[in-house]
Amino acid sequence: MKQPNFLFIITDQHRADHLGCYGNPIVRTPHIDTIAARGLRFNRFHVATPVCMPNRASIMTGRMPSVHRSRSNGIPLSLDATTFSQLLLEHGYDTALIGKCHLQNMEDRPPLVDPEDVGTLKPTPGFAEATHSDLEHAAYRQELRSTWTDPEHRLTLPYYGFSHVELCNHHGDETYGDWSRWAAAQMHDFEAHRGPGRGIPDARFSAPQARRTPLPEHLYSSAYIAEPRSTTCAAMSPRAVAAPSFSNVPFPTRTIRSRRRGNTGTCIRPTLCRYPRPAPNPGPMRQHMSAGFTKSAGKASRSSPRSACLR
Repeated sequence: MKQPNFLFIITDQHRADHLGCYGNPIVRTPHIDTIAARGLRFNRFHVATPVCMPNRASIMTGRMPSVHRSRSNGIPLSLDATTFSQLLLEHGYDTALIGKCHLQNMEDRPPLVDPEDVGTLKPTPGFAEATHSDLEHAAYRQELRSTWTDPEHRLTLPYYGFSHVELCNHHGDETYGDWSRWAAAQMHDFEAHRGPGRGIPDARFSAPQARRTPLPEHLYSSAYIAEPRSTTCAAMSPRAVAAPSFSNVPFPTRTIRSRRRGNTGTCIRPTLCRYPRPAPNPGPMRQHMSAGFTKSAGKASRSSPRSACLR
């Protein structure tokens, strides 16, 4: 029997009620709404933690943060951890990640939680965790923004079970990695058109964590991820017939366009507003509690990242 292909889409910092299929009357998500109408829409899918990096590690390992030990942003997932993408790779799948990874730290700042905070009894150095991972090793600096300033830097593959990776880390027009290198090659003054202080003023809105970016839409990181111009897509397509594929497509917090008002903005935190209205034709609803995910239903909508409307 032919093995199935998988496409796993994650949107960053995206509340469930910021989707049309979950009742939002302003934010337009027609493609996701179509997937929801044709597939299943869950109303009790709970994450392991509302914090980005630990939850991504939980998605990849199927373990709670107390077990995989990435308990805070800034604490990388051990390279010794077994991920489901690694298992797929071992079973003949072509595995690819195109987008935001964030299984390792992105910024040169210490984590909010001490990686070795295991109580009053300090363990022998090197024995704090279930594995002997040296989190200060260069192998755990592969996603840092400062590391990506080296034009020769590439991730060491396979990376957490992914044999192909195109990195688009961080948020909005501050995203870096393979995308920023590609965009800089398309626009000679690319760096002058992005980042804090370079947004287009708009007196109609007051949003401290959002701004309108002057970047053209075809250079958005989300456009880069979605388009088949990706070198990873090109590399995998000749083998698609011979081997099944698993593609993880985690979009960073993206630059969005509001058609209602015609404005374009980088939505840094789409968790500031709530529009809990019922959605028309939302697709089949299924009550579902994901095994091992224990956050209360009242807090589920605050979680990130989230994979919504799975078929």
